[in-house]
Amino acid sequence: SLGPAGKGEIAFFISFSWLVSTVMSFSLENGISYYLSRNKKLSRSFFLFTIFISFLLWISTSILILGAKSFLFDKFFFGRIDFPIFIIIMYIGFLIFNRLIGGFFQGVKSFKSISIPSTFAALLLLLSLITAYFYGFISVLNILYLYIISSLFNSFINLYISRQISNYEVNKIDSSKFIAAIKYSVKIHFGSVFRELNYRLDYFVLSFFLTIDKLGIYTISIGLSELIFYVPMAIGTILFPRIAESNKKNAILILTSAIRYTLLLTTTIGILFVIFGPFMIRLFFGFQFISSIIPF
Repeated sequence: SLGPAGKGEIAFFISFSWLVSTVMSFSLENGISYYLSRNKKLSRSFFLFTIFISFLLWISTSILILGAKSFLFDKFFFGRIDFPIFIIIMYIGFLIFNRLIGGFFQGVKSFKSISIPSTFAALLLLLSLITAYFYGFISVLNILYLYIISSLFNSFINLYISRQISNYEVNKIDSSKFIAAIKYSVKIHFGSVFRELNYRLDYFVLSFFLTIDKLGIYTISIGLSELIFYVPMAIGTILFPRIAESNKKNAILILTSAIRYTLLLTTTIGILFVIFGPFMIRLFFGFQFISSIIPF
């Protein structure tokens, strides 16, 4: 077993990677989804744009991380992680691409294409972790390699599906739509960054004031409670393209109705988590993480 320290190290790695990918993606998934939902004939153009801009953002992110390597390991990470920096760079690259291609799927309303690759990747990761545990290969570094492999698998499936559903009947590439998508994304980017900071800031704050094993205990508690967020996130993924292509009156009706039902559903799930959460922690994580019940 990794224990609390190992869980804390992995949580720090994932939180940092997700935060950087959010900042460096510039919320382009929203711009791609918004303009593609208004004109699905542009799917081939936005497919090529998504690949190109994802690669460009990954290269830019890699240069920034390598340039700040000394600062990251000496000041920010401060001994909390101990693995090669290329793992961080690779994982962030896959996160950026999968984030943007998710916006592409959302724009063409291919919601199965959003869920199927990530589900298969999650199952691959789970089976790999079980196999590694069974054969005694569980370590922080090996788990991070498995994250990279599952993310690579997810990216290849996303690339294949997006290519298949692209509209090849329209060969003209309208670069003005790309510029409009970028402008739209930048306008809402600060909100996206602050939302991600709201999700992840507690991990970084606690990692500076507590030991890494305490962060691991906290991660189990918060990780379970954050499962509730998947409900409004899933609803938002489906509704965003519908609202984008609707007029103002219909968009307000859709939004108000969605808020009512989402609030009711999340409140119900939250109550169930309060009742059964401590039991779930004992059942799935054992005595080592019994302290996770307190922050939960």
